Amino acid sequence: MEKKTIRQTGLEVIRRLENQEELQTFSEFQQKLRYFKKRFEDEEFRIAVVGEFSSGKSTFINALIGQDVLQHAKKETQTSECFAAGHSLRKGKCQAPQW
Repeated sequence: MEKKTIRQTGLEVIRRLENQEELQTFSEFQQKLRYFKKRFEDEEFRIAVVGEFSSGKSTFINALIGQDVLQHAKKETQTSECFAAGHSLRKGKCQAPQW
């Protein structure tokens, strides 16, 4: 038997809930299901890394990614939020989020 991923299991549970007739009348519940379904279907993995100045956040993210994509040094280099997405990094620069 093949082991299911969390994503597969989550989508399966959402499909079952979507098909429950007694839950069809709860519009707020259906809205939440659509939200979670969209999140499970999204292939983007999001994490937040927070910490004090010069505590090694960029170094940690570089290690997590396996590449030196964010600037890091002995002095402060990042002072605002930063969005790094796999293939959208260019020449070690961090892209600003598009909210």
